[in-house]
Amino acid sequence: MANPEHLAKLKEGVKAWNDWKKAQGDNFVADLSEANLEKRELPGINLKNANLQKAKLYYANLQDANLFEANLREAYLGFTNLQKAVLMSAFLQGAFLNANNFHEANLKFAKLQKADLHGSNLQEAKLDYTDLQEAKLRFTKLQKAHLMSANLQGAVLRETNLQDANLFKANLQKADLGGTNLQKADLRFSDLTNANFTNIKIHKTKLHNIKIDEQIHPVLNDGSDTIIFHWRDKLLNWSRLRAIGQFPLFGVSWVALGFSIFVLSNVDLINTELMEFIDNPIPIPGRMVWLLISSILLVIGSTLYKTVCPARVQEFSETQWVEQHRHPRLLYIAEKLRRRWVQWPTLITTVSGGLIALWLVLERLIKVIVYLLTTH
Repeated sequence: MANPEHLAKLKEGVKAWNDWKKAQGDNFVADLSEANLEKRELPGINLKNANLQKAKLYYANLQDANLFEANLREAYLGFTNLQKAVLMSAFLQGAFLNANNFHEANLKFAKLQKADLHGSNLQEAKLDYTDLQEAKLRFTKLQKAHLMSANLQGAVLRETNLQDANLFKANLQKADLGGTNLQKADLRFSDLTNANFTNIKIHKTKLHNIKIDEQIHPVLNDGSDTIIFHWRDKLLNWSRLRAIGQFPLFGVSWVALGFSIFVLSNVDLINTELMEFIDNPIPIPGRMVWLLISSILLVIGSTLYKTVCPARVQEFSETQWVEQHRHPRLLYIAEKLRRRWVQWPTLITTVSGGLIALWLVLERLIKVIVYLLTTH
């Protein structure tokens, strides 16, 4: 139960409380356990190290409050305003935190195991190294939240908005990410072993070096086959470019480029040598110029594909990777969406060069056919 003296002092207002608490010294622990503080206006209050276990704080205003290392185990904070509050290293295990406003709050190193944060606003909140094991985070807003190295093992994140969130090296083992928006989120080096990816939304999501234990991961029923891609990623990715990359364009284009340069340089050399003896120099064949342009474009496109496209995508199709070799689909997806800025130049140069080469071949073929038809 709360200390009556402490409760009485709190009723005097935030300024009186803060002055009194400062006079008590840094090690003073205010006892407000099980106190009923519903709808109280306490912006900027200093509750550092305070014992608020099982306290009722529904609809309370704790904006800019200092709750550093406060004990809020099993506390009730539904619809509480904690915007920009400091909750570093606070103890919130088992707390009821539904629909709270944690916008820009500092929760680094906080203990939130099994806490219920359903529908809360955690946009731009600092949750680095925070323990959220088995926490309920369904429908929470975590846009631009900082969750670097956070422990989200077994957490429920269904329908959560993690757009632009930093989850670098986060532990997401067995986490339920069904329907989560992970667009532009940073998941590099995060552990996603046995996580559920059903209907997650990804676009410009950083998935490099994610960890998935391939020995125990249910690669065919992890929900990754239902991932919702942004239309741009559907339109173009390395897996689609693989269809072009299967042709031996790299070697052929370099040979064609060398041949074009050889012919054109020799024509120029002959004209230089015979300038004194001939009135009209040998014209440069128009087709050779187009062949040179085509070769240059194909060399650029095929070289980009050969050097930038991930080796995993070059070697396997997605179906081969998952169904034949039984590897996690998400590892393949992470590779096929890498280095997006190179994909369009690769496509444009390869297709342009290929179309020019096709036009040269068809033009010659049509002339041969017309010649054969007119001579018989």
